[in-house]
Amino acid sequence: MLIWWGHSRPPTLWLASIVSGETRSGTKEPPPQMANKATTNARERQNGRIHSLYITHDFDECLAVIEDQLRQSAFCEYPLYIKGLIFRRQGRVAESLPLFQTAACLNPRNTANLKEVATTLSLLGKPRQALEVFAQARSIPIETARARGGPPPQEDWEILHGTGMCYLQQQQFDTAIDCFRKANEVGVDICRRNGIGSFSVDPRRPPLCPALL
Repeated sequence: MLIWWGHSRPPTLWLASIVSGETRSGTKEPPPQMANKATTNARERQNGRIHSLYITHDFDECLAVIEDQLRQSAFCEYPLYIKGLIFRRQGRVAESLPLFQTAACLNPRNTANLKEVATTLSLLGKPRQALEVFAQARSIPIETARARGGPPPQEDWEILHGTGMCYLQQQQFDTAIDCFRKANEVGVDICRRNGIGSFSVDPRRPPLCPALL
């Protein structure tokens, strides 16, 4: 269950509109399984454009494309996610939180969404709540691997680093250092396997756009 920290209550009206399939205009959308291929392809192209604009730091144009897509469908995970990243880079940290939470509600098994919720909570001075969300994100690949009967997954260095930052905020220095050390070990291993000489810990970077995978 997604933890809606930073709000007095979950957006129940918003959740109800998802269930009913209503858009902002009050019209009905077909369920995902009935969406036609043309609509899906158009959304993927828009996601690709949003991704390209974000990584080139053309944030004004990126936000314009995002708003256009959200006017067509208010519940698009990737545009909401990128909008949250842009807002946070612009210093609008509190405004970015509900965007990440909405993306996480749309796709609660996507750890990228949960990591950004947790990172934002940490930036807002709520390390205890952030730790709970980081733990939630960490549990998802473990549960998936267990369900498939596979080996335990490798630790996520971003989760380890974010967890360490939370402990640092709480002045639990030994635990924080241990998390940073583990994050560095995992991160270096990832870089070696991918032929990358070094990496920077930047929780704001987006994962590859789903449409580009």
